[in-house]
Amino acid sequence: LVGKYGFMSPEQIKLRGTDHRSDIFSLGLVLYEVLTGRRVYDVRTREEMIDKIDHQKIQRANALNPEIPDDLNTIVMRAIEKEPINRYQSVVEMGNALEYYMYHDRYGPTNEKLATYLAEVFPEEAKKEVL
Repeated sequence: LVGKYGFMSPEQIKLRGTDHRSDIFSLGLVLYEVLTGRRVYDVRTREEMIDKIDHQKIQRANALNPEIPDDLNTIVMRAIEKEPINRYQSVVEMGNALEYYMYHDRYGPTNEKLATYLAEVFPEEAKKEVL
């Protein structure tokens, strides 16, 4: 096992098969900590982590920090679902959810989305090198 136990997915810490959704879980744990100032799993050993995964219910992020909007809380909590099938199925899906959260009632799209759109609308211009 490579990594910090407190940031490992349930399937990783239990030595089951992992895939990209394990990384989504770990990313969700980091996002949770950034937003709340607290770790979901503050553990030092693999055995402690397994026990916490099996017995500890994860507290909603906005229960610890009421300033976290419900929509953002939903994104974080989905990323740290214990079962991979209940998490985002790709980082693109999670990224889209975060992007929608950030921009649905505020400013426009990200630079990447805008660049992709413009390249589709103006394919010849996209081939030219920008000076």
